[in-house]
Amino acid sequence: MKLSFPFASRLLSTGLRMDCGVPELHLNDATVRQLLNGTCSTMEIGFGKSRLMRCGLMLVRTNTSLSPTTIEKLLTTLGRAIGRIVPDVDRSLVQSIDLRDPLVSGSQFALRSLADDPYRAMPLHTDGAFDKIPPDWVGLAKTHEHQAGGGETLCLRLDEWDDCERFAVSPYASHPVRWTLPRQTRGFRPRRAESDCSVAPIFERDCERWRIRFARHCISQETLAQSADFGDYVNALEQSLISSIRKIEVRLNIGDMYFVNNRRVLHGRNRFQPHRELSRSVIRVRGQF
Repeated sequence: MKLSFPFASRLLSTGLRMDCGVPELHLNDATVRQLLNGTCSTMEIGFGKSRLMRCGLMLVRTNTSLSPTTIEKLLTTLGRAIGRIVPDVDRSLVQSIDLRDPLVSGSQFALRSLADDPYRAMPLHTDGAFDKIPPDWVGLAKTHEHQAGGGETLCLRLDEWDDCERFAVSPYASHPVRWTLPRQTRGFRPRRAESDCSVAPIFERDCERWRIRFARHCISQETLAQSADFGDYVNALEQSLISSIRKIEVRLNIGDMYFVNNRRVLHGRNRFQPHRELSRSVIRVRGQF
């Protein structure tokens, strides 16, 4: 891939590389400080909306020890270079759970979201499937981890998914789906619980390319009950995503972050390796182009 930017010296100092076909931006201490105090622009380091729209996924490696506050500031600074950030910043803490505890293995365990459950993989999905207007992009940064083996980030670009066209041209691809915030997670998001629902198809065409809205756990049971064939379609689609050899697996260190085009790239997470001291924190921002 040929890179052409107006500030070549700055790019050489920060280190814009390709990892698994994904642009990977390496920022040193000095560049992070300059970005945060405004003496260096995101354009100078080759980061912005056009690159994310073209590549679908960008990784940022800080190669430094940053405080959680600084990581959040850097994440939002880079996010503003992509587009408008929606107001609610999402912080997620994953901690070890004792599966032998009856409170965990019983009803209270069922209330945990997939994002907070360390011992289940988070399937590939797009964020905000239940929103009337889903976010165009998502940014995630790791702020803390301890004894956190596993938990790698998974991404799959639609353009590289072998079965994309097969599922996108199916009659069920344009089937109206009622998307809802899962009932078991509404207690964690009371502010949004009343309005988190929408009706929209899984696939849409935009600028001669496919866009996807998909989160299996957000499809209402009423929609699935209307047609057994549609349920089979959803199950087959999900299985194809799980088994795809085109998935990209990324290990994030503390201070690292990634940005995805939320309508063209699905993302998820591997399960963590069991450890009684497991702890990991991430922060997410979402926005529109």
